[in-house]
Amino acid sequence: MRNVRKATSTDLEIGRRLRRRRKAMGMLQQELAAKLSVSCQLIQKYETGQIRIGAGRLSTMAGALGVSAAFFYEGGQAADAPQSVAGETELYAFLGTTEGMALNTAFQRIRDPRLRRCVLALILAAGNDRER
Repeated sequence: MRNVRKATSTDLEIGRRLRRRRKAMGMLQQELAAKLSVSCQLIQKYETGQIRIGAGRLSTMAGALGVSAAFFYEGGQAADAPQSVAGETELYAFLGTTEGMALNTAFQRIRDPRLRRCVLALILAAGNDRER
């Protein structure tokens, strides 16, 4: 019988960081899987923390995502990322969601500064509506 260790909170955080970085780069699970010569299902299991990522695989993933392996651990960040600021963790978590990436991408495509301010005002107003 195989000795299977349960994923730890560190494994889950590494998976979350993997997903956020992949999404921030606009990369699909299939694309990352192809770069690593693994299945998409394996990438999904890594991202959800169902399977632990070995040191060698983590190093290969880091290279494919343009970061050092330290990026996946506490305090690690992408070489091109700004210095840590308050709320950064929440921002990266939001951008790691499908809705966060879609909202960010759509907002960046708005070229008219006045329209951007109007959209921002709408989102701020909707976020303050506590009756929903």
